[in-house]
Amino acid sequence: MYSLGAIILAAGLSRRMGARNKLLLPINGKPMVRYVVETYLAVADAQICVVTGFEADKIEAALAGLPVQFAHNSDYKAGQPFSVIGPRVSSKTKPRPSTSCGRQTSPI
Repeated sequence: MYSLGAIILAAGLSRRMGARNKLLLPINGKPMVRYVVETYLAVADAQICVVTGFEADKIEAALAGLPVQFAHNSDYKAGQPFSVIGPRVSSKTKPRPSTSCGRQTSPI
């Protein structure tokens, strides 16, 4: 039996948003990244890892109190592939991680 875990990519520079980090933009009073993580928490039965980079302290503050693990990508300026390489989702069963980038979701 497989478990569902997640690696949520929240390390990007949000270059197309200019000076604003899209993951921190409020939606109904909550940062967008919190909505993404809460959605995964509602369905996942294995570990959720949030990869941070740009504005890591703000991302972690936005997710305060949620049962997630953080992995910092110090090479976040090099692009998304470097955020995917590092973290591992672990579980006693075989996890089936999925990745999420901002508002996009895709299983791996």
